[in-house]
Amino acid sequence: KAKSTTLTRLIFALGIRHVGEETAIELAHVIESELDQNNFTITNFLLQMHRFSAEKLQEIEGFGEKLATEIINWFNDEKNIEYLKKLEKVGIQLTKTTQSLSNNLNGKSFVVTGTLKNLSRDQAKQKIREHGGKIQSSVSAKTDFVLCGENPGSKFEKAQKLGITVLTEEQFLQMIGV
Repeated sequence: KAKSTTLTRLIFALGIRHVGEETAIELAHVIESELDQNNFTITNFLLQMHRFSAEKLQEIEGFGEKLATEIINWFNDEKNIEYLKKLEKVGIQLTKTTQSLSNNLNGKSFVVTGTLKNLSRDQAKQKIREHGGKIQSSVSAKTDFVLCGENPGSKFEKAQKLGITVLTEEQFLQMIGV
């Protein structure tokens, strides 16, 4: 079981500078759209990555010049390529990241803050992604919703100042039809 992982987790685990969880998810979705399940291998992932230029990476939402350059540099380093080939040789298999359950939250951005009653923060983020939403780490004018639990802190205050809709856990679960 440990030899099977999603492309998102692999990308995140590589430790590429400036590549966090959400960036890994976005990059994985772009790569996954190019490969079918039968061709879903580390070798084919590498081939796809070598097709990207820094400019092409910057077309992905949220990818700037620094991030694109770091990704390109990582995949042009021979020791990193050898490392990925070793992972495949020892039997690491890729699976596609979970596909969306619905598009209820399509294109909407969320910040999760505070302690939720029924879901962990990671579970809430996963549900947001499963329904087409995006996660942000901080509140900005581009944030659509703040999912707020107990003891929310500064993110809640900033959302109020910016007039962003603050959802309780119950409201969020209704929104996604749970």
